[in-house]
Amino acid sequence: MTLNSAGSLANDCRGSSIARVSPPLLPQNNTLFRSCSCPNSDHPGPVNTAGQYRGRGAPELDIFEAEKDKDNTQGQVVSQSAQVAPFTHDYLYLNATSEEHTVYDTARTRINSYHGSAVQQSISSLTRVPSDMFQGSGHNFKVFGFEYWSDPNDPTSGYVEWVVDGSPSHRMGAAAVGPDPENQGGTGIGQRLIPLEPMSIILNLGISRTSSKLLATIFDPPFAYLPFSSANWQTIDPSTMIFPSEYLIDYVRVYQRKDEVNIGCDPSDFPTAKYINDHLEAYMGELSLYLNLVFFHGFFS
Repeated sequence: MTLNSAGSLANDCRGSSIARVSPPLLPQNNTLFRSCSCPNSDHPGPVNTAGQYRGRGAPELDIFEAEKDKDNTQGQVVSQSAQVAPFTHDYLYLNATSEEHTVYDTARTRINSYHGSAVQQSISSLTRVPSDMFQGSGHNFKVFGFEYWSDPNDPTSGYVEWVVDGSPSHRMGAAAVGPDPENQGGTGIGQRLIPLEPMSIILNLGISRTSSKLLATIFDPPFAYLPFSSANWQTIDPSTMIFPSEYLIDYVRVYQRKDEVNIGCDPSDFPTAKYINDHLEAYMGELSLYLNLVFFHGFFS
């Protein structure tokens, strides 16, 4: 669900997507700590000079996720995305101007038709990739990455720009995830943020059918109903795949602006270490996923 500026339940942002996204949207208390939290509440901080907490989020930027090109009989694409919350109606984002969203080469990049689910809104594009980068067809290295920047004093500025095979593929500006006014049929949310939070780099070889049926085999009800299913990914056919599979990384390089250097995940303006240490049960151990789902995602009342 999404709360509007008055704190009441805004319009169901599923809109025309209601048949695809069911059950209704989950509460978003799992993804943020509000700046308006009560004094001395369980909040990672920091507290500003006015005595107000800084709002905290759980951003995700996808360097790439590879899949078969479902729009063509041959070839592969990579999905490059930013996941945001709360959501606009029908998960729509603005892309009418270059300040909102840009696809640099429409011959190889197209906007992803997947715009979100019950747990996230996605700003994503699909870019065709050279076949000789894959195991069995060359195994040649290619350059992928993204650049992002955000101004903590101006949430309407900032951008994310992705790169495929050494060239820019698409760019999302902060204007793409701007307000969604209720008086214009929206959900009443304000400007979302280009990420400011410290983030980890995760590079892994994983295979997922992203299916609620798969989740149901792992968890007993009520987890079986959780809306993690997505028609965006194709069915996996192991007979067409090479095992054991290899995912080789030649190098990882991280660049930062000279006046904005940060190494580590516990900077003074976005502290994390104390909160994590105070809640190790949610981050470590074999019950961490269960505890995270139950206590922090709020799936149980």
